[in-house]
Parts: sequence; C-alpha cells; structure tokens
Amino acid sequence: MDHIMSEPSISTPLFTKGDLRQIRPVFRLLARWFLALLFVTFGIVSPLHAASQSNPATGPWVGDPAYGEVRLVSAVSAMGKLEELPLGLEFRLAPGWKIYWRTPGEAGLPPTLDLQMANGAPLQSQIEWPVPKRFNAFGFDNFGYADAVILPVIVRGHDRGAALQVRGQIEALVCSDICVPLAGDLRLDLADGPAEPSSMAMAIAQFAAKVPRIGAPSPIKIETAWQSGSQLKISFATTSQPITEIFVEGPAGIAFKKPVFAGNIAVIDLAGDLKTPLTGQNVDLTVIAGDGFAEQSIIVKEAPLAGSLVADKPAPTAAGVMVQFWTVIALAFLGGLILNLMPCVLPVLAIKLAAIIEASGQSRGFVRLRFGAGAMGILSSFAILAAGLAALRLAGGQIGWGIQFQSPVFLAMMLLVLGLFTLNMLDRFFLPIPAFLQASFCGNGQNASGQTRPAVLFGDFMAGMLATLLATPCSAPFVGSAVTVALTGDMVQLFAVFMAMGAGLAAPWGLIVLFPALVGFLPRPGHWMVWLKRGLAGLLIATMVWLGWLLQT
Repeated sequence: MDHIMSEPSISTPLFTKGDLRQIRPVFRLLARWFLALLFVTFGIVSPLHAASQSNPATGPWVGDPAYGEVRLVSAVSAMGKLEELPLGLEFRLAPGWKIYWRTPGEAGLPPTLDLQMANGAPLQSQIEWPVPKRFNAFGFDNFGYADAVILPVIVRGHDRGAALQVRGQIEALVCSDICVPLAGDLRLDLADGPAEPSSMAMAIAQFAAKVPRIGAPSPIKIETAWQSGSQLKISFATTSQPITEIFVEGPAGIAFKKPVFAGNIAVIDLAGDLKTPLTGQNVDLTVIAGDGFAEQSIIVKEAPLAGSLVADKPAPTAAGVMVQFWTVIALAFLGGLILNLMPCVLPVLAIKLAAIIEASGQSRGFVRLRFGAGAMGILSSFAILAAGLAALRLAGGQIGWGIQFQSPVFLAMMLLVLGLFTLNMLDRFFLPIPAFLQASFCGNGQNASGQTRPAVLFGDFMAGMLATLLATPCSAPFVGSAVTVALTGDMVQLFAVFMAMGAGLAAPWGLIVLFPALVGFLPRPGHWMVWLKRGLAGLLIATMVWLGWLLQT
C-alpha cells in the first residue's frame, strides 16, 4: 500500500506547462530590471573609475616607499586662463627620513626641479619654501622637512587656455642615518577648461600659507644684528609671543647654530670659515614666534657700545652688574625650589618622602647625615652637569637644559637606575657599596630593613643625584630665565647659576638637616609605611613607562 501511494509523487512533474506559462512573464520582467540596473550601474561607476585612474590634479609617484616618494600635484583641475599655474611637489617620507630646506644647514642639499612641456619647451618654475624644522645629526644642525610636505611651485611660460603636459626632473637628497638620492622623471597632464580648485587645492594652500615672505606685514621686528667674536647677536622688538627659532642664511661657508635667547637678544654660535667678518654683509632671517613667522633681510652692523644697544642707554656700573648677578642667582634658587613641586619630579618626591618616613624613630644625628647625603647628591650632580655643559661649549657643541634626554643611552641607563630604586622601594633590592667605602662612614649599624648605615647613606646620596637627573627636563617659573643667562654667560655665571639651582632643589633636604626634629611630627612607624612605599613605587614605575616611551620615540 505504501508503495502504491508513493508512486504518484515520483512520476508527477514539479511544474506543469500551465505553471511555466504563468512564471515566464515574471522571469522576463526580472531580466529586464536586471539589465537596466546593470546599465545604470556601469554608467555611474565607469566615469568615476576613469576619473580615479587619471586624476588631473596628481601625477604618478616617483621614488621608493622605504625612504621617500615625490609627485607633481596641481591646485587646479584644468588650465583656464592662468598666467601662473599653482603646482606643488608633494613628498611622502618614511618615518625618520627628511629632505632639506633651500638652505640645508651644515650638510645636505635642497631639492631641485626642472620642468618643461611635452614638446621640450622649457617652463619657468619657482619653488616656494614653507617654514622648516631644525634637525641635529652627529652634531650638525640641518634645516628641512619630515613626514609629509608639499613645496608649492609657481609655473610660468605655458600657453594660456591650452592643455598642458608637464614633464620634469626632480633631484633631492633624502636622509636618515644615511642619505640616498631621490631622483626621477615627473609628469602631470592638465586639460583645457575652467581652472576649478582640484582635490589638492586645500593641501597646497595650507603649505603655501606657511611660506614667509620678505616685507610681508608681521608683528615680529628685528632691530639690529652684529657679530661678537664667533657669535652673531640679534636684537628684536618684544612680541606678544616669545621668539622660539631663528634660521639664518648668510655667506657660504658659515654655519649658524641654534639660537639661545636672553631677553630680547638671540645669541647664535658661528661655525665654519670665520676669516671674513660678517660685519657689513647681508643675512636673511626667518623668525618663528608661536604660530607666527616672518622673514627679514638685514645687514650685520658694527658691535654696539659695551653694555648698550642704543646710544642713550648708560653703561651699567659695577654695582649694577653685581645686583643683576645676585638677582639671577636668587631666581635660580627660587626656580630650583619650585622644581620640587613640578610633575616630572613627583618620583623624586616619592623617594624623598620614603626617606623621611624611614627616618622616623632614628637619632637626630643619623637623620642629619641621611638628608645631608641627599643634599650633597643633588649639589654634586648639578656641579657635574655644569661641568659637562661647559665642556660641550668649549668643544663647540650645542648645549641646553635637559639635552641628555635626547640620548637613547642615557634613557636606557635611567630606566635601569629607576628599576633598581623601584625594587629598593619594594624591599626587593638594596644598593650595595664597596667595603672600603663603608669605612669612611661612622658606625656600621643597620636600619629596619637590614641595611648598614653606610649603605643607607650611599643610597640617600644616589637618590639626591637621581633627583637632579629627573628634574632637568622640567620647566618651572624662573628656571628658563636663569638657564638662559647661564648658557649665554661666562663660566663663572654658568657654575654659579647651576649651583644656586641645585641649592634650591636641595632646600627641603637642607631643612631637615637644620631641623631634624621635624621628623618627630610624623606618625609612629607601622605597617602603613609598607603600603605607602608600595604606592610611591608606583610613581617610579609610571616614570619608567614615560622614559620607555621617550626611548621608543
């Protein structure tokens, strides 16, 4: 029975002829809609695809992505009736690579461009140069651009109103730790038609706005410039924003180092061929103040009268000079004192607070020794820092506040030292000292952690030195002014200012040395000290993360 019932389902067709007659018109309608949709889609996508394949605003890239590429770009989509065609050289540089400004500095070569029409007729092209950045490599100051930059190019000599096929040759030097040439053939095709803004117009305009021009209105005013030995000194009017950079272009063979500012005077060290004086020669100055910039051409004049920039200013008396000197010393001390409260010195405060806590319950004499050792560590490191900067200056190097934080080796050493101090905070590591040094300290007792008194004092001395190392990248009120005077003055001023700043940073240690009874106001030692030290160790770990980020970048 089951077999008989199942046979009709096998032999019966899925669709009858009547069903197919009814479905066939539906299929025809769907096919027509599909063909219409395909036609419309092709009509829309095909022009867009063609436009993307031949963008009239850009030419093909030339170069190697491993270090850098360049192409011609246009601010207009067609020629129009323009007498001056706004083009641009767009550079796409790999991380760590740079190209050079029109005046490259102590080394390097600027990009050069030679353009012509497809028939070989030459085109007049003028590269415009946005404000550069200063790079220092192997002790040489260079000026240029990194990452991505567009050099605006003004083109003349073409046939107005006619299509133009631009052909050109680019030669540039791309540098990192090594330099490689970036050279090749450039091309860009522009049709006739209205000169509408292209997709590159905004990008080109942004870089064109950064091109300083001699004589353009600007609140930045250079008053005078004169040579003083192996230095160029520039006096400028006070601006709403401080001047932060000056690029100097002068006679060939003379290099101009990074300026150091003291009030409204910039001091620039000279290097190279100094046999011919700059006096009477013309120099071009590109000055940056905040977001503003200006370019000015000026003739280097005779040095002004000693102690005076204008004739009606009286020369300072000996008493006046001493007042200025002690004012700077006072500012340096105050700046060092304020450094204790700056965020970058928070790890130092952690070490300092831990030392105060550990001193609770100890004899006043030993408390004095501990904090005296910390103060000596600060003063010793400031003396070493001043001596190092003095040696760099004598060697002709570039000096500045916190320059050691530009050294990967220094950052790696700081990470190691901070790691040891963190372990010390967690009672996982004790700073050892040689046995022969232990004899120089009175007594040989132990603290609560089992450390000998010499080891404790040595650790306090090293903590003081670490305080200075961590404070040097900080900026605080009065620090900038004092450091500027120190770096532009003589050796006596350099050492005096740095030692005064060290005394200010060490003042909290010195306060405990003078009044050790202050430690007695702390709570009695207990288990809370362990948790506090762990929290303070967290500050050191955060500082290690920051230093690791600096090292990575």
